[in-house]
Amino acid sequence: MHVLEQIFGKDRETATRIMLKTHNTGRGECGTYGFALADARAKEVEAFAREHGHPLRCIIEAAQSG
Repeated sequence: MHVLEQIFGKDRETATRIMLKTHNTGRGECGTYGFALADARAKEVEAFAREHGHPLRCIIEAAQSG
């Protein structure tokens, strides 16, 4: 929740929805960003997770067109 709220700027309701989807399906979408910003946020998430002993991964995927 902290990562979604602080790093991705999500409100509590949105963060909760993303967290539950991630918990239930193994993945959740935090948003669509340009590559540089997505890369920076992914690195920030993984550094935060490591620092706090969490096995969280943040993966950048290309947006689906169409």
